[in-house]
Amino acid sequence: VIDIRRYLHLFLGGVFLAYCFGPAANSRLVRAFSVALPILALYYLAAFLTIPLMYPQGLVYSDLATCAICAALVLGVTVAPESRVGKLLGTPLFVWLGEVSFGIYLLHRIVQWVIARVDFLEETGVLRIAFTIAATLIAAHLANVFVEKPARDIVRRWGNKANSNWRGGRAAERGFS
Repeated sequence: VIDIRRYLHLFLGGVFLAYCFGPAANSRLVRAFSVALPILALYYLAAFLTIPLMYPQGLVYSDLATCAICAALVLGVTVAPESRVGKLLGTPLFVWLGEVSFGIYLLHRIVQWVIARVDFLEETGVLRIAFTIAATLIAAHLANVFVEKPARDIVRRWGNKANSNWRGGRAAERGFS
């Protein structure tokens, strides 16, 4: 079972910082993050790879340094999108990974469960990891194409309809247009 309370603070911390500093980023902040982003990205990668060796991997989301780095990465990419890391994250591959990230988050455990029942893959190993990553990406892409995008389109249409009714209908009657 996935407990969103374990992960929400990572996302909200970065969003909060980006909201506070993003639109008002001054040139010194942009220059600082242009230098800091590669360091932050390397730290996060190192933490992702080493923390499971130090304590249970689920606790990575409770590690204060890692949480601060995640928030700083979101802030840094927001205020310095023209930095090398910002440009890298803006490439089609990373944009696509961002598009399917929710599907990856939701479906990876299901894919792991299914693959655990495949007899020809060994218990651990590179082949199993590669197969799991590929299957998760395919499942997330299909979920994005057939569920997420259509759902977003429906929500946008509802929102556009509500906005047009507000602007052209009742709002005009009340003098708000």
